[in-house]
Amino acid sequence: MRGADVARYGTLATVWGVSFAVLARAERTFGWVGAVAFRALIAGAVVALVALLGRRRLDFTAGWWPFAVIGATTVAGQLIGVSYATPRIGSAMAAIFVATIPLFSMVIGHLWGLERMTVRGWAGLLLGIAASSC
Repeated sequence: MRGADVARYGTLATVWGVSFAVLARAERTFGWVGAVAFRALIAGAVVALVALLGRRRLDFTAGWWPFAVIGATTVAGQLIGVSYATPRIGSAMAAIFVATIPLFSMVIGHLWGLERMTVRGWAGLLLGIAASSC
C-alpha cells in the first residue's frame, strides 16, 4: 500500500468517525425528526446537484410507488433508526451497526433470491460478522 492510499484511508476513517459525532450533536440539537429531515434534504440536494453537474436527467417515469418503497426501507428506515439510537447507544456503536448494513443487505438479497451467494461471499459474511463483534 502506497502512502497516498494510507492518506486516503486515514481521511475516510476520520470523516466516517466525525460524521457520527456530528449526527449525535444534530440529534441533540434538532431532535431525531429534525436530524432525519435535514439529512434527507441534504441527500436529495446532493443527488440533484450531481445529476445537474453530470448533465443527467433524473427519470421518475416508473411512478412514485417504487421510489416510496425504496426510500422508506433503505433511506428513511436507516436514518430514523440511526438518528434515534445514536444518543442512546453512542456514536461508536452506531458506526458499527451502520458498517454491518452491507452484511445484512447481502443476506436479504440472498434470501429474496436477488443474488446468489458464493462460498467466497459466505466467507466474507462470516469474516464481517466476526470483525463487527470484536
